[in-house]
Amino acid sequence: MFRRAGKGSFAVVRRIGKVLPDGMRCRLRYAWRIVDDIRQGVRLNSKVKCVKNIYIVKNLFRPELCILFYPNRLAKFYTIYKIITLLGFRIVYELDKAYDLVVKWKDATYTDPLPASLRDKPVINADCIDISKAYISKIFFDVFGYSISVDPLRYKGMMVVKSNKNFAHDGRIIKGPLSKTEEDKVYQRLVDSIDPETGLAVDFRVPVFGDMIPIIWKKYKQIDERFGRNVIFREIAYPYEVFSEEELEKIIKVAQVMNLDYGEMDVLRDRRTGKIYIVDVNNTPAIDKTLDYFLSKDPDEAHVLMKALCKGFVELIKKKGIYNAKFLQIT
Repeated sequence: MFRRAGKGSFAVVRRIGKVLPDGMRCRLRYAWRIVDDIRQGVRLNSKVKCVKNIYIVKNLFRPELCILFYPNRLAKFYTIYKIITLLGFRIVYELDKAYDLVVKWKDATYTDPLPASLRDKPVINADCIDISKAYISKIFFDVFGYSISVDPLRYKGMMVVKSNKNFAHDGRIIKGPLSKTEEDKVYQRLVDSIDPETGLAVDFRVPVFGDMIPIIWKKYKQIDERFGRNVIFREIAYPYEVFSEEELEKIIKVAQVMNLDYGEMDVLRDRRTGKIYIVDVNNTPAIDKTLDYFLSKDPDEAHVLMKALCKGFVELIKKKGIYNAKFLQIT
């Protein structure tokens, strides 16, 4: 049933729903969405083998956990969608449905705090309201004691200019000092993140779940495309293979100051000074390209990745006061 239920089936459900009364139509679409989420979870699990399928299918009848996402809905490429469907939890968008946990979800640089009316249950990212480059740079300086930001009107040498907003991928290298600045741009030092063995620029993608960093993956890019999305290859690593204990503590501290319960960071290490720099924070991260890469390269690595992310999410919600023995079924 789950294998055959695709986009065409959903279109049929929509057509049927148009001729039904409003209440029945809403119930039909809600039920179909649950079936589709289960289908997605089973399909992904057939590739990464993180849980027993029975725990995913159980969502159809008795979900272990119902999670409300507000104010926006999830697309299937988001990391947390894959985590939740693998774990067999139920995704809820309707405020009149029962839920156990609330995730504030809006794919934007600036967002409003979660309304007080939705804080009667444990919450995730409720007060994470600013992930702009300028704010990240400020918090980074406060925690690490050194800055990635430069004064473009005084700084002599090569620097990076990029949009203050998230998801722009528009960074470019310029030479300072400048005679004037651009509106809504940030100016940062050029971090020498070139890997001497490959000659490629390397970013560390760091997923954060509360005070836990379960895994890391490295993204290697051509030097002239270091600010873009084109990744040459990726590698999985564990936190203590990449960062010192002090660095990990400070990365977590940055997340805590930003009220980031869940998200991902891009971190660079300067090969000349050895210092690390947090250059980006995303509270609505996606994983499709990374997961597809590891699935095509080595399904065992995809298993390691998704298993670590699932365990990170489970640890986060347990610390939020939600616990169930079923959470221990990750294989």
